[in-house]
Amino acid sequence: MNLLKKHLWTRIAVVGGTAIYDWFLKRGLVDELCLTLEPVVFGAGKLLTDAPLRTFRRFSLKSVKHLNKRGTLLLHYQ
Repeated sequence: MNLLKKHLWTRIAVVGGTAIYDWFLKRGLVDELCLTLEPVVFGAGKLLTDAPLRTFRRFSLKSVKHLNKRGTLLLHYQ
């Protein structure tokens, strides 16, 4: 947080795994989510967060963008 204030940043992109997303979400520091959906079945994957979703504020879907002909979608929530 000190780094954000020092540089007068008002927006950053959070990129990481479950622990990173948990840290920011649990502190109420996330006001937008951009999720990419790929039309691929992996069989298993990593969770966005370990906490129950009811722990966090509600987000509303703002836009859906088709990224390619394979069906990749970019979902933007606020």
